[in-house]
Amino acid sequence: MYLHTILNSRILFAAMALACSPLSSAVDINYYAPFVDTFGATNTNVLPGADIAHFDAHDTSSVQVTGGSISFLNLGDSSTGKVVGGDISWVNLYDTSSVRITYVQSLSWLVFGSPDSRAEIVANNVSYASGYLSGVWGNGMGFSFWAISEGAYPSEIMPANITITPVPEANSLWLLAVGLPLVAAAVRRRQV
Repeated sequence: MYLHTILNSRILFAAMALACSPLSSAVDINYYAPFVDTFGATNTNVLPGADIAHFDAHDTSSVQVTGGSISFLNLGDSSTGKVVGGDISWVNLYDTSSVRITYVQSLSWLVFGSPDSRAEIVANNVSYASGYLSGVWGNGMGFSFWAISEGAYPSEIMPANITITPVPEANSLWLLAVGLPLVAAAVRRRQV
């Protein structure tokens, strides 16, 4: 029992030290971390179970969110983000940072702090009205969130920082998956 308590204490201490200090290599976060700062060529994966108040990425670091909860995801200094799950209150983009959002359970705000920051939204039936971006993710789930430039009033014109990439249709992918082997078989028969 005593050894178990010591091991749990050391794991908790290591997690707290990691969460409160700059990260310097690939890291998976699936625990409570009030503040996370990443610098340089750091790759961070935010996984289910993560609960992060502030995640700040600097100096070309990258983050992939596949689950968990983040209150503020701040990307700056040419950092990149990929969001394929989780709950995020705010995504703030500065400098030449970028984010690709394929799916997020809930998102409240996407804010551009620089004209050079970029967001790619992978979704269908996307529309923009009065500051709200709405559409349908690839899994069929609808979404709606604020998408504005910092300091600007919401308008009817979508910020130029946003690129919309349609979700590939399942039928097209199925045809490609079935068609390629058939073409390969026909080529082999011709060669014989």
